[in-house]
Amino acid sequence: MSGLLQPRAGSSRITIHQGAVMSSISPQLSLPLLQPSQAQKHVTHNEALVMLDHLVQLTLEAVDALAAPDAPAPGSVYALGAAPVGAWEGHGGQLAAFIAGGWVFHLPRDGWRAYDRSAGRLLVFSQAAWRALAPAEIETDNLDGLGIGTAHDPVNRLAVASDASLLSHAGADHRLKINKAAPQDTASLLFQSGFSGRAEIGLAGEEALSVKVSADGASWTTALRVAPEDGTLSAPALEAARFGGAGVQGNPSDVAPGKLMRADYGYCPGNLLAPVAMDGAQVSGGVIERGETAAGTFVRFADGTLICHADAAIDVSSAQLQDFPFPADFSADPAVSASHLSAAPHVAIELPNIRILAGRAAVQSWSVRLGDTGAPTAPGGPQETLRLTAIGRWR
Repeated sequence: MSGLLQPRAGSSRITIHQGAVMSSISPQLSLPLLQPSQAQKHVTHNEALVMLDHLVQLTLEAVDALAAPDAPAPGSVYALGAAPVGAWEGHGGQLAAFIAGGWVFHLPRDGWRAYDRSAGRLLVFSQAAWRALAPAEIETDNLDGLGIGTAHDPVNRLAVASDASLLSHAGADHRLKINKAAPQDTASLLFQSGFSGRAEIGLAGEEALSVKVSADGASWTTALRVAPEDGTLSAPALEAARFGGAGVQGNPSDVAPGKLMRADYGYCPGNLLAPVAMDGAQVSGGVIERGETAAGTFVRFADGTLICHADAAIDVSSAQLQDFPFPADFSADPAVSASHLSAAPHVAIELPNIRILAGRAAVQSWSVRLGDTGAPTAPGGPQETLRLTAIGRWR
């Protein structure tokens, strides 16, 4: 078999055939080869070792370099640009290695790979240029981390430093998924200022969606919470007894401009017409209350006004004081009035004949006494109906 180098059967050594035409350099790295009967073989051997030392596991200090550094490190290698100057002039596109105080040049071949120390990336020489390895040539599964424009760490295994990040669709939808291991764990988006947390949205230690804020990155307040069971929205930070906070009414008397009104302190169509009551010194309940009892009807207002009406059947044959109860209690004697409602009024019950018409808070009733008009003669009998009105205060 003809050829220069051939393995000996049963051995890992390389045998040089006698009589073969021998090249002075190797075909791949152009390493100098020992020649038959060569003197000082150690010189050639050492030269080949030095070339192996800087070409194998090739590391480039810079790519497209144009001028030699003032104090290069021994063994440092540079990938030269198209038109270098000075000590590198005339060696465009080659590799310059600083060996034994001088520059040694090599012409790279397609397929050579190198590590670009200045950019922290792997390169391949192709079509007369050093190019970054294509993604298909790099193993991307099960990486320990990835840093884009910055360095990753054991916690932030994916780190990106840029003005913006874009996650786009591949023809239709796009969904960003953040998964946690257990309900008590956290899956959220954390917004920071100076790497200190200020807001967080997500499932923070529970299954409910929450929005939290912080002034210092240590103490957090839940601003909003959405229950996963029924979607109920709550605002815990606005509660005092249940609701609170400087931006919300602190009590029924708190009417500072700009504050949010609590439903149990303010009024709306749902509680405008409702029972009016007192809670200590404060009015509680509705604004207007209308009621009816066996004694008559009443309208009670939150400002303390009370209006009562009653239709009273008065005995026109009696000159005694006749009392008719208020349908709601007054806190002081009210102003009262009466009008005659009988279809056939008796002459004896004309309003000028009412000697006494009073509203008395002490007994919570109207008090009526007629003048001495003699026996009734009207066909309707001895009773006539008065429409009684009382206006006063319930508090």
